[in-house]
Amino acid sequence: MEHERISRAVGSQYWMYEMNLTVTSAFQLWCDYFEPDQFGGYFVKFKGIALATIHGAGHEVAYYTPQRAYGFFKYVLDGKFWP
Repeated sequence: MEHERISRAVGSQYWMYEMNLTVTSAFQLWCDYFEPDQFGGYFVKFKGIALATIHGAGHEVAYYTPQRAYGFFKYVLDGKFWP
């Protein structure tokens, strides 16, 4: 379970599935960029959009887990999370 108590990832996931978007990559875990043996969160890709969580971060990812936030940003720039 992620640490967010204000807007949970489950609600975002539900909303995206309710839009009947085409899933291009099933819900799966991703590993930390700098510590590949560590769990980073989950992601699912839809046609045109992706949803990812960052484990242990809450809604202030860069504040609570700056290294993981930077690593996630690197993944995005490298195209790993792009649908």
